[in-house]
Formats: sequence, structure tokens, C-alpha cells
Amino acid sequence: MRDDEPTPVTIACGCKRTLSDGAIVREPAYGFFANLTLLFGVTAAPRRIDYRCVQCGKVVWATSDPKAIKDATH
Repeated sequence: MRDDEPTPVTIACGCKRTLSDGAIVREPAYGFFANLTLLFGVTAAPRRIDYRCVQCGKVVWATSDPKAIKDATH
């Protein structure tokens, strides 16, 4: 096994990208009412942050922790 390959306990997508890889991007996920406020120009806090691989499109990890959401959006 190479040093850069994910281990069985490492979070990785199907194309072996890990959270520390540049191909993993943060995508905020909003609820219905938050999307409605966005139409009026009011920014709402996302309900979840998804970490998605841009290569294969798989969500590698998602969090709904308020502290993690605040850190990811500020």
C-alpha cells in the first residue's frame, strides 16, 4: 500500500480522495424556509455542510454541528 492511499478508517470517496484533498469542496445545504429567505436577499444559516468530491460527486462527510457550520461559513 502506498503512503498516500486512504486507510480503512480514513474517510474517502470512491476515487480515494480524502477530506484534506483539494478535490473535496464544502457545500452548504439549506432547508425550505432558508431557501425562501435567500430569494429576498436575506442570508440564512445552512442546516448542514456537505463535503463533496468534485471528481465522483460522492458526499464524503456531512455535519450539522452548529460550531462546524459557523466555522465553515465565516
